Amino acid sequence: MKSKSSSVQEEGDFARINANKSKTVKANLQKLVASHTVQLEAKNQSLSNMAFSNAHYLRAPLTNIMAIIEMMKADAKASDHEIKQLESLAAESIKLDKALHKVNQLLDD
Repeated sequence: MKSKSSSVQEEGDFARINANKSKTVKANLQKLVASHTVQLEAKNQSLSNMAFSNAHYLRAPLTNIMAIIEMMKADAKASDHEIKQLESLAAESIKLDKALHKVNQLLDD
C-alpha cells in the first residue's frame, strides 16, 4: 500500500509532466501558426500583384482596343460588312472586359 505522501508526490509529478507537455504543445502550435501566417501573407501579396497586373496590364490595352473599334465604326467610309465585323469585335471585347472585371473581384475578395 502506498503512503499518502507518496501518492501526493506522484500526483505532483504527473501534474508537472502534463504542464511541460502542454507548454511544448503550445509552443509547437505557435510556431505552426506563425509559419502559416507567413505563407498566407505571401499568397495575399501574390494575389494583390495579380489584381494589379489584371487591372493595369490587361485592361489598359483592352480599353484602347475598344476605343479604336468605336472610332472605326464611326468612320463614314466603313462598309456595312466592316461595321458588322467591328460590332462582333466590340462584343467580344466587352465579354473579355467583363471577364477581367470578374477576375479582379475574385482577387479583391
